Amino acid sequence: MAAPLAFGARKKEPPIGAESCVPFTEANRHLGKQMCIRGTVMTIRDAEDATYLNLCADYRKCPLSVVIFDDDANRVGDVRALAGKEITVRGKVEEYDGRLEMVLSERSQLYGIELPPIPREYDVTSKGHASAGRFSRPHHVSSASTKSKRTAPDPTATLTPDDVEDH
Repeated sequence: MAAPLAFGARKKEPPIGAESCVPFTEANRHLGKQMCIRGTVMTIRDAEDATYLNLCADYRKCPLSVVIFDDDANRVGDVRALAGKEITVRGKVEEYDGRLEMVLSERSQLYGIELPPIPREYDVTSKGHASAGRFSRPHHVSSASTKSKRTAPDPTATLTPDDVEDH
């Protein structure tokens, strides 16, 4: 049995089949097609509902970005481990808002690198700011229902000066 790989370690490349992986700079020739691209993750950018793996130092000048939507993040893994690493991704080259992108929605689309799972305390929707959940205030009880639930004071209770209101 082979020793397990450390997170971020490279695995043996699986056979790609008849199609070969192309550099991300050639993705524009394959718009609308399922294909395999490769490149080095230069930066990782968090947006409102997605994380972008940018294969160029300046994402605005890059011909293609790899997109992981927040809803898919748990199926992909902790992509922060990809910073500075060469990646090979299979998916469909799509155009969105005048830019090319490839959506990474499952771990199986990413070859050559084993990603760690997203830590439990990492809140994808707040991009790393831990969240214990959502707090909702108790519903306000109207004064009418409060009056009907009031009980008479306990005549045997001992009062302290703090219990008595000054009028």
